[in-house]
Amino acid sequence: LSVSGTPLLIDPGVHEASGTGVPLRSTRVHTTVCIDGEEQGVLAPRAEIWSPPVSNLLLWAASDECVIMAGQHDGYTRLSGQVRHTRHILVMHGSYWLIIDGLQGAGEHLVEQRFHVVPGARATLDAGGNVVTINKKEASLALSWAGRPTVRIDPGLAELLIVGVPTSGMRATLQ
Repeated sequence: LSVSGTPLLIDPGVHEASGTGVPLRSTRVHTTVCIDGEEQGVLAPRAEIWSPPVSNLLLWAASDECVIMAGQHDGYTRLSGQVRHTRHILVMHGSYWLIIDGLQGAGEHLVEQRFHVVPGARATLDAGGNVVTINKKEASLALSWAGRPTVRIDPGLAELLIVGVPTSGMRATLQ
């Protein structure tokens, strides 16, 4: 995600030559939901995924003012409770992004939402513990969460440098 042409949120991706290919393929180093510490796909020891999740684009619409999309994957249906992850994204051009992650399934699960910050940016958590502000050059981005999740900034992985990883984790009961 870039603001005014400055990248602020990244997906570290895969860099096999560094010898860290497996960590960089893991769910936790991507800007997505991780459930019960499990991978969305079953990782192979090499540069492939043995069992990738099946994803479906449910909705895509665009106008001069906004873009809306919805997608879903089955990467967690192998877990107890057969959890299915759906993500809706609304982009109001020049104003804001709204990301809604929905989980359908049964049981109690640990849910982690991670956002990876580009190297060289500064991430700070407000005194209330619910808003992370990311700044780099003249660009600024505020991340906030509905409800009262635990939000923290941790060091993380990137291909270039160590970056800040705002992370919220909450226990959720799915029904």
